Amino acid sequence: MPSLLQKLYDLHPDAKYVGFYDFANPVVLLRDTDIIKSITVKNFETFSEHRSFADKKLDPLLGGMLFLLTGNEWKETRTQLTPIFTSSKLKGMFSLMSDVAIRFTDYLYKKSEKEQELEIKIWFTRYTNDLIASCVFGVGVNSIKDPKNPLYVNGTIATRMTGTLRFLQIHTLRRWRWLARLLNVKLIPNYRSKFFEDLIEDTMNHRDTKGIYRPDMLQFLMETKKKSQAEGHSSTIDVPCHAFSFFFGGYDTVASQASLTVYNLATHPEIQERLQQEIDQVLEKTQGQVTYDTILGMEYLDAVLNEAMRLHPTSIVLDRTCAKDFELPPALPGHKPFTIKKGMSVWIPIRAVQNDPKNYEDPDKYNPERFLQDGKKIVSSNKFFPFGAGPRGCIGSRFAVIEMKILLFHVYARLTIRPCSKTNIPFKVSKNALVLTSENGFWMNVKPREHVSPFLNSAVSNGTSKTE
Repeated sequence: MPSLLQKLYDLHPDAKYVGFYDFANPVVLLRDTDIIKSITVKNFETFSEHRSFADKKLDPLLGGMLFLLTGNEWKETRTQLTPIFTSSKLKGMFSLMSDVAIRFTDYLYKKSEKEQELEIKIWFTRYTNDLIASCVFGVGVNSIKDPKNPLYVNGTIATRMTGTLRFLQIHTLRRWRWLARLLNVKLIPNYRSKFFEDLIEDTMNHRDTKGIYRPDMLQFLMETKKKSQAEGHSSTIDVPCHAFSFFFGGYDTVASQASLTVYNLATHPEIQERLQQEIDQVLEKTQGQVTYDTILGMEYLDAVLNEAMRLHPTSIVLDRTCAKDFELPPALPGHKPFTIKKGMSVWIPIRAVQNDPKNYEDPDKYNPERFLQDGKKIVSSNKFFPFGAGPRGCIGSRFAVIEMKILLFHVYARLTIRPCSKTNIPFKVSKNALVLTSENGFWMNVKPREHVSPFLNSAVSNGTSKTE
């Protein structure tokens, strides 16, 4: 998919958009950033929905996730869920995240003393699994030591976006819903859906009967639904469904994006060393008392992550479905305007736009400096949208960013990561995945740092909460 989208994007370097067919459905691939803003923001009501890849009747747990909802149901649900991701809520979960990151790094540190060549993507999925288990489902698991625990096993399979079978399932659900229902095509089998539903329901019941409060997403979802019901509203909050959707949306994508960031740092050791210097300075300045605001205030860490998401964004394309006929300006000077008909699709190739020389100077170079110099300008532009664009941008983007920053902070405080004999250099995109990932995995040489901050132990002990 990444290679195909790039070929389509390059069909005409001067055109504002190009067209192709997704089987019988015409698709307009946008190249012009002003038109992208027009579609995703100014004319959002006309392009407010995605083409679904799940059937709510076949896959109620997946089909009811916010990303796939439409119309008023999406608007009401988005409004109800947005307060869950405020700064105050994320601050409340900071200690839960830190616990998982510290435990993960400690285990990885001990592992690296014995075995230095590691496939870090596999390890990072264990981190994201445990962090989401803690912050979303409100349960404690240790996939780092026990990768055979039911949540990790079921989660790995449920969120998989690789392989021919998965591609055929998703494509059938997107294009031929009648055939999917006839063949009973499901992305998540009933027994796996039941596992997640039972896990969430049991946790909710336990909290209600025992009067337990925990500052996590499950608690906030429960409170949101109770508040809505108390006010006499018919709540659209399906707690198990939305709790699972946060898991589905953040499990593999965050692990992949963190791996892509580490890849860039490993192949640019001078940038990695500068990041480690910033981490050491923060530890010294705070005496190891690292907080949510401390992590967010790290300018170089922010630049390192943003540049990785620009160069190698996990999500490679945004899609929108046209709700009513819409006229685009001419694709080329002297040409006629083009009308997107109702039901047609619009694709926005994230990676291609973010790697276009017209949008970024020297775009193939991993250069965090560009975000240090013009970070706010770039982030607010129509040329940078790793988490989507407009009102349908990812609701959990801030959660995902702090999740990755905490991980990178603790990993690079204690470890140095370099390429090894198995590292994919130059970077080659996997042809077996629907998201951006490395062809042969993310193999790296991981070893303990020679010199660590004397305040590191304070950060570790400070990060261990008593809420587990």
